[in-house]
Formats: sequence, C-alpha cells, structure tokens
Amino acid sequence: DIGCGTITGIIGGLFYRFGGESSCLSSIFLGTLYWYFYGTAFVLGLLEIIAGELETGVTRFMAVSIKTFVLCLGASFGLLLTSPSPADIWSEQSENCGSIDLGAQWWRIPLYLACSVFALAQYRFPVVSYWRGLTVQLVAYEVQYQVFEFFKRRSSSEALEDNIDTMASNILGAAAAVVTACLLSRLIDVIQQKYYAQLLQRGKHRDDSASRVDDVLYAIVAAETKFSAKLNLGRKAEVEKIELEKKLRRETAEIRDPGNPRTKIELSKKEEDLLIDTIITAESINVWAMLMPAVYQLVPGSMIAKLWFNSIFPPPLITKDIPIEGTNFTYHTYELDSNQDDVFSNLMVISCSLALGLIVGFAFVQLFQRFYNAVAFWESDERKEARNDERAKLQGMYAATKDVMDDPETDGDEVEYPPGENGFNDEEGVEN
Repeated sequence: DIGCGTITGIIGGLFYRFGGESSCLSSIFLGTLYWYFYGTAFVLGLLEIIAGELETGVTRFMAVSIKTFVLCLGASFGLLLTSPSPADIWSEQSENCGSIDLGAQWWRIPLYLACSVFALAQYRFPVVSYWRGLTVQLVAYEVQYQVFEFFKRRSSSEALEDNIDTMASNILGAAAAVVTACLLSRLIDVIQQKYYAQLLQRGKHRDDSASRVDDVLYAIVAAETKFSAKLNLGRKAEVEKIELEKKLRRETAEIRDPGNPRTKIELSKKEEDLLIDTIITAESINVWAMLMPAVYQLVPGSMIAKLWFNSIFPPPLITKDIPIEGTNFTYHTYELDSNQDDVFSNLMVISCSLALGLIVGFAFVQLFQRFYNAVAFWESDERKEARNDERAKLQGMYAATKDVMDDPETDGDEVEYPPGENGFNDEEGVEN
C-alpha cells in the first residue's frame, strides 16, 4: 500500500509540476487509488454492525480506515518527493477540480460502464457473464443518479444544504441493485436448471418430452457455450460437458435396452471430473456474486480518502472582512470550510445509507417471496420448502442470527439447552 501510494504521488506530482500546473491532483490520486481502496469492506463492516455482529464489523471498519490512510500517506509522501511545498500545491490544485458538468455529457453512462468493466475484471468475473454484472451495476448507478437529481431539483433553497438527497439516492440505488441481482439470478437459475437437468440426465430427456421449451432453451445455451469457447471467452470444459451428455444419453439408452449387453456406464478420470464440475455449476447462483461488483461501484472509498487527505493537508480557513459599524475599520473572521470539514459526516451518511439500502433490498425480496409462496397454490410443497430454505440462507446475508451465546447472562460454556435440542444433552449428541 505504501509503495502503491508513493508511486501514485510521484507520477501525479511530476505531471502537475511539468504539465503547466493545470491538473486536478485530487482526481488523479483518487481515480488511481480507487482500485486499491477498501470501500466495499467498509460498507460491509457497517452492515455487520447494523446486523449486530459488532466484533467483525468494528474490526473491518478500523482495518479499512487504517489501510486507506496508508494509501493516502504514501501518495502524500510521493508528492513531497517531487514538490518543494506539497501543502501549497494541494491547495492550489483544487481550483482545477470540478470543472465538468457530468450530467450534461453524453458519455456519462458509457464512461460508467467502462469503469464497471474494469471492476468486473478486478473481481475475476467470467467474461461471458459480464452482461449480468453490468446490468446490476447500471441499474444501481442510474437509480442513484436520477433520485439524487430529482431531490436536487426539488430543493427550494440552495442556501440550506442537507444530505437527504444523498441518503435517499444511496438507499434506493443499493436496494435496486439487490432486487435486480435477485431477479437476474432467479431468471438464470430457471434456465440453468433445465439446461443442467439435460446434462445430468435428470427427469425426461428433451427428445422424450412433448414440450419444445426444453429443446429451445438447451439449444440456445449450448450454442452460446460453444460460441464463447470459440472466442476463448468461455471454458473449454463447458463444451466437453455437452459431448459428455451425448455419451451418457447413449449409454443410458443401451443399459435400458434388454437386448444390449451393456450393464454399466464407465467414465474416465477426466469425465468423472467433468461430471463433478457439472454438478457444482448446476447449483443456484450466489446473489452476492452479481451484487458485490455493483456495491463496489457505489461505496464511498474516495470519501474515506478525502477524510485522510484533509487530515494530512488541512483545508485553509475561510477569511471574511466584517466592517465595524460607525467606523472605517474592519476586522477579520476565520471559519472552517463546511464543504471540506464535513467529510466524515458525508462519509457516514453515504456508508450507512448504502448499508441500509442493502437491507431494504433484501427485505423487499424476502417479503415478495413470502407473498408469492402464500398465493402460489399451483406449486408443490417441496418447491415452496426449497424456496423457504433459500430465503433463510438469504436472511443470513444481512441480519444477525439468534445466538444463545449473545445472552449477557450466560457464562461461556455454561449455556444449557433443553433436553434433546441441538444434541448437547443426550449421549448421542455428546459423541457427535
């Protein structure tokens, strides 16, 4: 972190010094160090604190703050190596910042999508699945941006500043990201369940079914898999799974044929590995796999850095000359710049609102699933039970589970359970 920050400070300082002093150093520093900030962990730390997991939440919160400070300290040290008076340069460069009205630019969304692509690459996101991550990221960003602009236009006075617009836009943006990720994961699960059911010989084969839906879905997914492999964007193993399915289908038919001598299906070591990999990839998609890159784009990593840069380079005081009534004299007053001094409050508003937005989004999805289970009379009880299990797992992502060890009146291992529960007070439970 120190080396990364120092190199950023040296290069940025040299560009500012020999480039006509027309650069916005804070944008260069924040834009470069953005990829090394720990903003996602910061928001997750707040999410854990809200959910009641204080130990992990506070630990993550402090670790993120310290690591970000090290990055900012390294950048400031690099600026010191290239400039005789880094504090003066930091004050002067602020006049070069904020000169672009992003809302008036046609490339606002393309620029965001380009940044999102690099964020997905940093998360090692599969290239063939980029469209999923970009969809969630774009919906979250556009909801956040449009809600912020709406409250900004509705504000009746520019003199009275508040953070209502920031809070509302972050809550709705994060909630929209959660809902979009859950909808996409559900849609993909429905398609993949039919596709992998064919690969794993679960249920009727598509050739034996009267419905053409399975045929169409399998053909589309198989064609997309082969096309991605041709472009070296997908895994070669996915194409090999399609060939393995043909072998399993053929040999299964031979076993069921009374006149065929085949009695078992023999697989090579490579085919066994392919089969195991198919079983694993047939599982449902983890919502966080699509949600985390979007949260990464929304988190206030730069706000944490601004807080530390203001500690290293304190912003100048605002000087005002106030006339003394009845005389020709004036006196000077000095006051803090509220825009620069309120970084910590802005940081907490953004972080907490994003954490609350994630909770609101997950709660909305859970309420919808519960409502759907209540009205979906056409579905089997097993399917409803499976959905309830999925909802229970989802709840653990944003809410603390009930733990008897959290009771302050219990002393560690002196917790007692009713007989037979949890397997602690019976012989079989002790052995386990």
